[in-house]
Amino acid sequence: MDVKRILVILALVLTAVVLVGAYVSDRPDAVEAISQKWSRSTHSDSSATAFTNWDEDDPPAIPVGCAKCHSTYGFLDFLGEDGTEAGVV
Repeated sequence: MDVKRILVILALVLTAVVLVGAYVSDRPDAVEAISQKWSRSTHSDSSATAFTNWDEDDPPAIPVGCAKCHSTYGFLDFLGEDGTEAGVV
């Protein structure tokens, strides 16, 4: 085999190794891993301050900036599921 052919084969093998490495490292986490991370976060605790901070307010109203993520109705409103414009609370 001549040197040129060997270099081409080596280049192809190296390219394949790099592509496989990039694919393996860029895969998203499995659903189980994501669920486990979420269950350890405060987002899984409905009694956490992020969800109860305004309960003692009179009236207990969730600030607009918080409502889209920290209340069911605020999130549905943000999605436009209540018939209003999506992306706005």
